[in-house]
Amino acid sequence: MMSITPSDDPGEQIERLERSVQELTNRLDRAERRARTRLYFLGGLALVGLLSYLTGEAHKVASPRVVKAELFQLQDGEGVVRGELRMWKQGPMFALYDRVGKNLLHIEASSDGSTGMWISDPSGKVRLGIGRDDEGDVALTVRDPRGRERITVCDDKNDNAALKVYDDESTRSETPRVVVGCAKNWGAGLAVFDANGRDRIVVSKDRNGDAGLKVYDGNGNASVKLPGSGSPAPNPKGE
Repeated sequence: MMSITPSDDPGEQIERLERSVQELTNRLDRAERRARTRLYFLGGLALVGLLSYLTGEAHKVASPRVVKAELFQLQDGEGVVRGELRMWKQGPMFALYDRVGKNLLHIEASSDGSTGMWISDPSGKVRLGIGRDDEGDVALTVRDPRGRERITVCDDKNDNAALKVYDDESTRSETPRVVVGCAKNWGAGLAVFDANGRDRIVVSKDRNGDAGLKVYDGNGNASVKLPGSGSPAPNPKGE
């Protein structure tokens, strides 16, 4: 505590007073520096804590929980399995079922690189299929209730594309009744076939731009041939 003792000499009293004021000033400076040091320390601790919290939260977002399994099943309120995500020997599969267990939707990716999706009607018959084989050829096929092909759209790795239409008597995919296609080896065209797969009408445009029309009789002979009809017709496979 600052104190001043009586003295007969005013100069000595003033000198003592100045020394006391200086001492008090020094004490206040030291106290202020200690307060600033404590404040910086506490602020640093708060900043470190905040950064630690934010880093932990970011880690939680960037690293979600991983669940591994070979089979997931979806069931309704009555315990009936309505969907599955399964790992088979040939690859992953996803399927949806109706209430009696019939397959309505099936998606599969095989180990050979081929993929496919099939949609079935309530009887379980596949009515629509979309797929890609291991060579890169893709196709979409529409089937009738008996499972026979009616419409197929396909495109292969060689840039040959075709639309094929089948009648209700067609029993094999090699014998469509109508083909519209485009291929490197003959150009573009439309062909109509009989039930045996023989040409009956062919409209074509070859790679040189020449267009033509051919009409065939039941024996495969061209009964009508318009100029520019020299290009080959697309065969029943659309090749």
